[in-house]
Amino acid sequence: MASFRDRPISGNIRCLRFENVAPGRPYHAALSITRESSARGFRVTEHSHDFYEMIFVLVGDAIHGLNGTTTMLREGELTLLQPGDRHFIRFQTGRFFHYINIAIDAEMWRNFHDLAGIGTNRDAPVIVSTTNINGATDECASAFRHALVLFQDTQMTNAALRTEACRLLATVAPWLFPSVQKDTTHNAGLPDGTPGWLIGACAKLRHDSNALRCGLPAFVAEAGVTRTHLARILKAATNQTPTEYINRLRLEHAARLLTTTTLSILDIAGECGFGQPAYFYRLFGARFQTSPHAYRIAAARRVSPERTRKTFGGTF
Repeated sequence: MASFRDRPISGNIRCLRFENVAPGRPYHAALSITRESSARGFRVTEHSHDFYEMIFVLVGDAIHGLNGTTTMLREGELTLLQPGDRHFIRFQTGRFFHYINIAIDAEMWRNFHDLAGIGTNRDAPVIVSTTNINGATDECASAFRHALVLFQDTQMTNAALRTEACRLLATVAPWLFPSVQKDTTHNAGLPDGTPGWLIGACAKLRHDSNALRCGLPAFVAEAGVTRTHLARILKAATNQTPTEYINRLRLEHAARLLTTTTLSILDIAGECGFGQPAYFYRLFGARFQTSPHAYRIAAARRVSPERTRKTFGGTF
């Protein structure tokens, strides 16, 4: 693979330099958000850089131009960009899009991967969906959020930030590099002997936020059986009705959004498929024994009591 110095940068595409982005620091972290009313096709203009960049999408989707091709950035996706890659992001009108991007000094990246015995020479950017891996979405979201909070803490020393960067890289390496991937085989928490069609339908709800938001109609359509048959087999496998199963997944998703995004509680309720806020509050309280507001505050304080309101902007 050509080194960064060998890669041609065409036209007038700007190249971001790490020494200007995060002078004297091992990494840079930023939370970027767009709300439904403010997206209006806004974009991050095309650029290149001389550092490694990781993007983790917390909620929503956007158009991603990458090295001359166009794809979608979707919720739960983890993207690794190399020095010399060119990309832009275009937000979609009427859609939420929250993501954390982390720039890591190329020398530090190489030193970490030399120590870990993981090769860095790849011919293309890496894009993986953590929603396809049991527990990975929560793990990645927590790691990115923790790195963001520490980066924004002006009391953090460079030594502490280097340690945090290594911790973050150690967390995401299993998802980015096949040689260190974890064993992720699972049946979505369903018992042995569960029909394949039910495993697939349950996995669809777990991995596709749009299907989860749609709820029962999407569940039935993916299962390919009648509602009655779905209810009977699901009850035998999980001791839950389809509505109970869907609501459990929706509440887990809501809890994740509360701790990793700045979406308002009402927006989170809608994003998870709860059309009635009072119903959402009641179910959330029964599931977590606290209100959504208190849950968000407690989670933020566990990471950094001093930085809670500064980082997440008082949108509780």
